[in-house]
Amino acid sequence: AMKIVNFLADQHHPKAEFLRGVWLEFGKFGNRTDKKEAFHCYSRALEKGYARAYYRIGMQFEQSNEPLKAISYYQQGVEAGDSAACYRLGMMALLGQHGQPQDFQRGLNLIFSSAETADENAPQGAYVLGMLKVRELAQVSIPERFLPLDIAGARINIEKAAYFGFAKAQVKMGAAYELCELGCEFSPVLSLHYNALAARQGEADAEMAISKWFLCGYEGIFEKNEEMAFKYAQRAAISG
Repeated sequence: AMKIVNFLADQHHPKAEFLRGVWLEFGKFGNRTDKKEAFHCYSRALEKGYARAYYRIGMQFEQSNEPLKAISYYQQGVEAGDSAACYRLGMMALLGQHGQPQDFQRGLNLIFSSAETADENAPQGAYVLGMLKVRELAQVSIPERFLPLDIAGARINIEKAAYFGFAKAQVKMGAAYELCELGCEFSPVLSLHYNALAARQGEADAEMAISKWFLCGYEGIFEKNEEMAFKYAQRAAISG
């Protein structure tokens, strides 16, 4: 896979340039961490119209404590319809970050756009919208007049984020099928399924949930397994 992407990136294929930029920014798959070269990869991807690169360049500026440059790139990403840029600017508006005025309506509009266009590389918007709809996003409280409680809508969006591989959404769906939340029926199998997906990404809450399931088992579905229960509790402990 790396050979194919690098081959295409050498020919300036925009998505391949972007992917190589991500590998270099985060030191993935044995690559050295090189934020400067990652920036150049993103810039070349942008020149060819790959809109997601606006978000990653914006994030680099934000992490370098240059919020105005970051916001400029996010705004261009929003204008290009990019989900990740919509998410980041939306959160800024909801929280009033980087000197931006807190604006619930603008923030929600951007989060709605992010949720609608969510993908595997940017599932956060769908998760945040779902959690806002069910009043469970700890860092922000939306007044009722801006966003009424909507359990069914919350489930649709959280499930969407889980499908796209967002670990926190998978943990939430695992809990929902265990505790009959979000309008979900009780399902040990689906609870284990979602928690297993999240545990692969190192989510301690998911590891703890798996441990609890195996500590007791569930009649007719899976046997009690104390060895598995211990293994996952230990993993959760190591994760903090």
